Amino acid sequence: MAIKVEVFSSPGCGKCGHAKKVLRKLADELDGSQINWREVNILEELDYAVALGVLSTPSFSQPQF
Repeated sequence: MAIKVEVFSSPGCGKCGHAKKVLRKLADELDGSQINWREVNILEELDYAVALGVLSTPSFSQPQF
């Protein structure tokens, strides 16, 4: 079973860059082949982010069951 990870960030955000690096390292350590990784630029996909309740960056979405 694959895990879906979406990381919401904005360009030029230092905290976002750090969060992406830490999460990517963790994903690779866990078994990167089982993780569907997607970086979401909040400026380009603002409607999508708002629909998921993302109000600030960095952020991530939780799976919807």
